[in-house]
Amino acid sequence: MLRSLILARGIHTSSANWSSSKAQLLKLRKKTGYPFESCKKALQLNDNSLEKSEVWLKEEAQRLGWAKANKLANRATAQGVIAFAIDNQKEVATMVEVNCETDFVARNKCFHSVVEIVTSSCLDFAKQQKALENSFSKVNLKSGDLMEVKRC
Repeated sequence: MLRSLILARGIHTSSANWSSSKAQLLKLRKKTGYPFESCKKALQLNDNSLEKSEVWLKEEAQRLGWAKANKLANRATAQGVIAFAIDNQKEVATMVEVNCETDFVARNKCFHSVVEIVTSSCLDFAKQQKALENSFSKVNLKSGDLMEVKRC
C-alpha cells in the first residue's frame, strides 16, 4: 500500500513538471520556429532555460544548416522568369526578374505563383511611390529589400 502511494505521488510530481516544461517548450517553439524535437532537446540540455536554449538552437542551426546554405549562396542563377504587372488606372507598371538555378525550377507552377506574388507586391509598392512623384523611376529591390515590401 505504501509503494502505490509513493508511485502516485511521483507521477503527480512529474506531471506538474511536465506541464511547466510543456509551456516552456511551446514558448520556445513559437519564439524560434524550430521543430518541437529540437526545442525539447535544447531545453533538456540547458536545464529548461529559455535564453540558453534559444542560443543553443541558433548555434545548432548555424552549424547544421546554414553552412550548407552559405555553400549554395555562390551558385549561379542563370535561369528565371521576367514578369510584368500593369495598373492602367493609376498609370503604374512593374517589371520583375526572379532568377533561379535551373530551367526546371523556372517552369515550375509553384515558382510561377511566387513570381506572381512578388510582381503584385512590387506593383503595390510602385503605386505608393507613384503617389509621391509623377515621373518614371527605377527601383532595384534585392531579396532583403523585398522582405520589407508589405503585401496589401
